[in-house]
Amino acid sequence: MNLESLESRLKEKYGNSLITHRDVLSAALYPKVFEEYMSHVMRYSNLVEKLPTRAFLVPLAEDEDVEIELAKGVGTHIKLKAAGELQPSGRREVFFEANGVPRVVEVADTRTADALVKKAVREKSDTSILGSVGAPMAGSVIEVSVKPGQGVHAGQQLVVMSAMKMETAVCAPCAGVVTQVRLAYGRVLPDGGSPGGNEGCQNESWR
Repeated sequence: MNLESLESRLKEKYGNSLITHRDVLSAALYPKVFEEYMSHVMRYSNLVEKLPTRAFLVPLAEDEDVEIELAKGVGTHIKLKAAGELQPSGRREVFFEANGVPRVVEVADTRTADALVKKAVREKSDTSILGSVGAPMAGSVIEVSVKPGQGVHAGQQLVVMSAMKMETAVCAPCAGVVTQVRLAYGRVLPDGGSPGGNEGCQNESWR
């Protein structure tokens, strides 16, 4: 591999100031990992490298602080004060102090947004409603046999689950129309987790 040619391509793509000899070697040895790393740097700047490893991997707790060395002899003291409510846009305000000066910044909180979606998807079935079908046991979904809008008859297979090397078919308790399917192949459901629902069971509805 021609490292000089690679260095030229990297500098043309990312800029001369961001590419070092170490970066060239990293790109040569681990091209995909390096590309992901540079995508992160281009979005957040290379100052992310200045964060201590623990602060980068584990979010700070309220009133926890960290010392960041920006350059030799130049540092800043950061203390997290609070995080605001999650907005419908998936963003929240973060309040902190930089060298004792109060600051606020709005950030995207994708992990929390994803968690809210997963929580909504994994709600329990309503056992008081005949058409609300839940998982009879904890296990993994290995087959989804129906889709929303599909008509089903009593006893028709809806989902197949696997637990402890045993497969179990989850069937419709009555005839109806599937209104929701709240799972996908490979998802792990707790006991009672809701696969979905239908309309038509004694005028009841799956929820």
